[in-house]
Amino acid sequence: MTSEISYQDGPVFSRIDDSPTEDDEPIHATGPSRVQNEYERIGGREGSSVGKPFLDYGQAVEYGMENVSWLQRRSAWGRYLVNLFLVITQLGFCCVYFVFLSDNVKQVVEAANGTTTNCHTNQTAVIIPSYDSRIYMLFFLPAVIVLVFIRNLRILAPFSFLANIVMCISLGLVYYYCLTVLPLENKMQRPQNFSKVLYLGMAIVTALYISLGTIGYICFGERIGGSITLNLPDCWMYQAVKLMYSFGIFITYALQFYVPAEILIPWVVNRVSERWKLFVDLSVRVTLVVITCALAILIPELDLVISLVGSISSSALALIFPPILQIITFHNEGLSPWLVIKDVIISVFGLVGFVAGTYISIQEIITRNSAKHGLSFQVM
Repeated sequence: MTSEISYQDGPVFSRIDDSPTEDDEPIHATGPSRVQNEYERIGGREGSSVGKPFLDYGQAVEYGMENVSWLQRRSAWGRYLVNLFLVITQLGFCCVYFVFLSDNVKQVVEAANGTTTNCHTNQTAVIIPSYDSRIYMLFFLPAVIVLVFIRNLRILAPFSFLANIVMCISLGLVYYYCLTVLPLENKMQRPQNFSKVLYLGMAIVTALYISLGTIGYICFGERIGGSITLNLPDCWMYQAVKLMYSFGIFITYALQFYVPAEILIPWVVNRVSERWKLFVDLSVRVTLVVITCALAILIPELDLVISLVGSISSSALALIFPPILQIITFHNEGLSPWLVIKDVIISVFGLVGFVAGTYISIQEIITRNSAKHGLSFQVM
């Protein structure tokens, strides 16, 4: 016997009281994949079926909490909490993008008269600024608003592809410069392959992050800026790198914005009549973009914004929630003590990073702003 339970603002799913029907079976490829097996363990053949082959992050937490008796009535809270952190994270990235765009374009504009053809100097020209970086953020605001009006990812896909190519070229040139000035003078078609693609992609990204961060610090030392592009010399090639990277970041803003838009906009739009849906949709988009721009203006320091966003939300989404989700989802399947200990250690590590990182970031923001305004007070 199957009964349906529907949430007003959530997905519809069914509780399987006895053997599932064919409609409850997940879609299989040529053989059972790890992704499909994980889906079946969370809510397939032996538990509650969500009626779809894929779960988003919030849904995974919600249905994982369904496996714990004393959390079942509050399982929706898990989805709300994860969605909240997702919104904070993605909008935080959007704030970072505003700061990145303004800093790099500002540097290009101000160095226009000092741009040379000599790209072998290890010094960036110091030029008296003409406009505050926050003015540049306001210049970008109308263009970003128009960009987020694109609601279809298929339309954004070719632009995103072009942006990735441009950023890859820019990244290659950044590596080239850093290595030449060192002190040494030298929705998948085959879901069963998702794990392989994820591991390969994360390995490449991690290697790039570590190598570029290490090489950049060796190259520039304490002078390194919030973005390594801000340390590039003022020759035509590296000025072009800044512009190309800024273009890629500008296009990528829409992709980062897509996640909070998909979480917040349907929730708001479903509460108005049909004639107002489009207006409300666009209004929410404009409001969110303006909020990210305003927050970037309040903290126009790229390194501090990145640190604060990473401490508050990224640590929770990447380190705190996943181990807890694994424990509450599979606690009835005989998890080994070592696996539980590992998950607890990871979550505690993420929690320490969350608290300490947030405190240090806020303290640094206050200290730096105090120094700018000639104030002298200390965070206790």
